[in-house]
Amino acid sequence: MFVKINMALKDDQDLIQNILSGQLPAFEQLVEKYQNMVFTLAFRVLQNHEDAEEVAQDVFVKVLIHSKLSTKIKF
Repeated sequence: MFVKINMALKDDQDLIQNILSGQLPAFEQLVEKYQNMVFTLAFRVLQNHEDAEEVAQDVFVKVLIHSKLSTKIKF
C-alpha cells in the first residue's frame, strides 16, 4: 500500500514538473486523473450538477492560469 501511494505521489510530481515546463498534455493528464474527485466534492457541497461542473472546470482553469503548482506535496 505504501509503495502504491509513493508511486502515485511520484507520478503527480512528474506531471506537475511537466506542466510547469509548459507541457500541456501533462495538464490534460492531471485533469483526467482528478476531474471526478473535484466534481464529486463540488457536487456534494453545491447539490447541483451544472454548478458542480462549472466549479470543477474553474478549479482546473485557475490552476493552469495561476500555475500554483508545486512538486512539494504536504499533508
